[in-house]
Amino acid sequence: LRRARAGTARGATTAEPATGPSTGRDDRTPRPGSDRPAECVPLSRAQRRMWLMERLGGTGDSYHVPFATRVRGPFDVAAFATALTSLVARHAILRTRYTEHDGEPCQEVLPTPRTVPVHVVDTDEAQAPELLRRETARPFDLAAGDAVRALVLRHGPQDHTVLLTFHHIAVDGASLETVAGELADLYTTATGGTPRHTLAAAPQYADHARREHEALSGFEEELERWSELLADAEPPRLPPPAAPAPDTAVRPAAVRTVPLTPTVPDALRTLGAQRQATLFTVSLTAAFAALHRLTGDDDLVIGVAGTHRSGTAMRGLVGLCVNTLPVRVDLSGAPSFSRLLRRVGDALLEAQQHRHVPFDLVLERLGAGARGADGTALVRVTSDVLGEPTVLRLPGTSAEYVDLPSDGAKFNLSYGLDLADPARPRALVQYDAHALDDAAAQTAVRDYAALLDAVAADPELTLDALPAAGPQDGSPDRSDPASDRHPVVEALCAHPMVADATVVQPEDGPAVAYAVLKDSAGPSGHELLGLLRRTLAPEAVPAAVTLLDALPRTAAGPADHARLPGRPSTPDAPSGARARAVTEA
Repeated sequence: LRRARAGTARGATTAEPATGPSTGRDDRTPRPGSDRPAECVPLSRAQRRMWLMERLGGTGDSYHVPFATRVRGPFDVAAFATALTSLVARHAILRTRYTEHDGEPCQEVLPTPRTVPVHVVDTDEAQAPELLRRETARPFDLAAGDAVRALVLRHGPQDHTVLLTFHHIAVDGASLETVAGELADLYTTATGGTPRHTLAAAPQYADHARREHEALSGFEEELERWSELLADAEPPRLPPPAAPAPDTAVRPAAVRTVPLTPTVPDALRTLGAQRQATLFTVSLTAAFAALHRLTGDDDLVIGVAGTHRSGTAMRGLVGLCVNTLPVRVDLSGAPSFSRLLRRVGDALLEAQQHRHVPFDLVLERLGAGARGADGTALVRVTSDVLGEPTVLRLPGTSAEYVDLPSDGAKFNLSYGLDLADPARPRALVQYDAHALDDAAAQTAVRDYAALLDAVAADPELTLDALPAAGPQDGSPDRSDPASDRHPVVEALCAHPMVADATVVQPEDGPAVAYAVLKDSAGPSGHELLGLLRRTLAPEAVPAAVTLLDALPRTAAGPADHARLPGRPSTPDAPSGARARAVTEA
């Protein structure tokens, strides 16, 4: 809102595409009959949220949906342009513009679909990533009905990268499956072949938006239930970045990954099958355990993706049908992973029973409770399982997925079990650099990976017994060698805001811990002590955690315990006349 008031919100402009020849006519002038008044349909609640964020600006390409495939073999650009234009004609949401009437947004279907231009650029592989990145980042003009565009990079006579870029207001992940399948059939027809499927009349998104709008008044009871489920919930307290990122409009996204043992996914599936849980629920439980370790909080909320798709009437629908489901779980009492899995499964089932209630209505009902005291959104952390990506499989060609990471982050932190390549599973986190720094993100993904590995072997481990990730390969070990990897030191050094730590274990009393923070702002000694009480066995918890500016060290490097505050000094034996006099006195 501050950016909008200052006049810095991005307007609805459309940058020029990558230069090069094109196939198909870019028909931006009105056609006969195109100026006829179109029916104004209310936006779905998900579209409304997307439209508002687009109007305020600052989302960058966070809500662009790129879909790229490396196509090897004979590829007919003209036939592809014909197929894409036919796809837009079949699905009105791809030729819908967004306007305002009496202060309310609405969607109007353009009565005559324009020919979708397919721009072709000759380039080598070295230049391709930058061209693809620039194309996916180009803004959309939603007021003009611009929701899809196409770019083909030609690397050789039979080697192309085909990029389709959609706006999220018109498609979701499930829509891409329909788009890829129908484009293959339409392309086959355009090349004179016989398609595998005969395409039936497509369901239209405007009908879904109307149904949802008519049902809004009937959500009162379920909104009350959501209010009960989320009463007094707080956003997860992620460790703030040591150095704040520059205040830019776009929330810069970054990704960190850790490879998993190839047998882990099957072990997690077996674990889920034994406890009536899906692989998604098992991975979500691991995300809760990892977030608990990162924040120290027992009452946590993680968002998961729901869908409004149900029944055969919505099969083959292209449009935005996703819904965010906040899942709230109590992690107190150091439960075993199996017990926590039951808690997460129950909470997830409860949320899914109300998945058709739009998330923004839930936020409206919660009011101020939808955000923390500092304005942080309630759902700032999400979790998902990433399966094999969709690719465009055209007849007579081979298809290879092309990964196009977004420059913007939708959430502060997202955990992912990445199974895109079944032979090389990975633990993954995507994060917003304004909310989390690289060190904390690296700790988060390593903890998540360590948890997945550990519970695959022994799901009865309790949360406080689950192993923490060891030091990253090639990274310095911050712990004190003289402490012999004391569990207190391991736990403190695993905290993303702790730079150094040591522990002293006297013979006649409890241990005392000392910690050095990365920055002057961070957790207090009492908060760190609370973290140790939640993660360590009672006999290992020190009496106190004292914060220092730096650990005193000997010339050889280990911490000098004699110079720690509160420790008795061990001076050299007295010598000299004055020392003898003092000793005698």
